[in-house]
Amino acid sequence: MGATLAELANRCHGELRGDPEYRVERVATLEKAGPHDIAFVAGEKYYAQLAATCAGVVVLGHADAGHFIGNALLSDNPRLCFTRVAALLHPPVRPPVGYDASAVVDVSAAVAADAAIGPQAVIESGARVGRGAVIGAGCYIGRDAVIGDGTWLHAQVTIGADCVLGQRCIVHSGAVIGSDGFGYARDGARWEKTP
Repeated sequence: MGATLAELANRCHGELRGDPEYRVERVATLEKAGPHDIAFVAGEKYYAQLAATCAGVVVLGHADAGHFIGNALLSDNPRLCFTRVAALLHPPVRPPVGYDASAVVDVSAAVAADAAIGPQAVIESGARVGRGAVIGAGCYIGRDAVIGDGTWLHAQVTIGADCVLGQRCIVHSGAVIGSDGFGYARDGARWEKTP
């Protein structure tokens, strides 16, 4: 996608220093950045990396501005500015609406028409999936679980029976919500699992 430094400054409320037409393609660390990357500095512990970076643009706080002579976005809140730049340059790619052919969805599950259900996802009986939700590849949604509007489950997420996730949640790959986890109680010489 990419953007010019002027576009980034305007959209991210940063103060532009340098060539307004300079094109930035992606974000990177100070160490790995190349000429069309934008990196971020928050404080003096990064000054050595800043001096050696090949980044085309750096997001800096006003107090750090004197430590870099290249193209920069200056901000009172450089972390927030960089967050906005990253969101602009790397927006999430939403999968298409509908069910993948390999998904298994119980007939009693209620799935919004604009939800995206990925490959090999399993949605059990009575589960509800809200508007605009994304259920990634290999996810499991248990019986009577509720997935709120706009919630995004990345690949391989397990949501146990009767669990409720609200709106606009993000659950990353491998997470398990609703498993037992309250440990064990001792009964003399034996242990009983707490559900």
